Amino acid sequence: MLAFLLSGKAAQSQHKFKIEADFGAALPTNKDLKEIFVLGLSASIGPSVAVVADRFYIKPTAGLKWFYKEIEEVNSVTEHIRTWKAGVELQYVLLRKNEFRVSPLVRLDHNWLSNYYSETHNFNPITNTSTTATSGDLFKGKAFSTTVGLMASMEHVYFKVDHEFFSPSLSVNPDILNEAMEQGFIINPKQSFNFNSLTISLGYAYLLR
Repeated sequence: MLAFLLSGKAAQSQHKFKIEADFGAALPTNKDLKEIFVLGLSASIGPSVAVVADRFYIKPTAGLKWFYKEIEEVNSVTEHIRTWKAGVELQYVLLRKNEFRVSPLVRLDHNWLSNYYSETHNFNPITNTSTTATSGDLFKGKAFSTTVGLMASMEHVYFKVDHEFFSPSLSVNPDILNEAMEQGFIINPKQSFNFNSLTISLGYAYLLR
């Protein structure tokens, strides 16, 4: 009986601390954004710590979400929306059977977003190298986002589906404002956007107990 109790206690104490890293695809859910970007990339990493009976986890996170689309084949002119993220994710183990777990999650992020263009030129076929130039930010800003989702994990590997609600107010590049004014147009220096997106990710958890 003592051996049974000790083994049960040991099983419950597993995976109290782990490092989780995931990478996946982001799909815009807003109609206007979908007309410009079909698909993007998403990545995040952070330590996940159990705080209540190996069921409730807190995970400080750092991440990136990146949408891009080639708009001109000549010199590969590409538009980018790049968002750096820092926040915290809360996970609750709703279903557990041996090493298999299903966990709803909620995440709050502070975001640093920039919208810009890049251009690749001076390609050298001998060295297979080229030069990439980027424009200044057309739009940029900081804002919070909220994410809800579901994660299924099996020891080291996990699969995650989540939806991010993100509607930042961004600053317009002053050069764009001045150019519009010269042409007789007045543009609001702050523009609101809907960057809601669905993300499907595959991740790996390094278990530290």
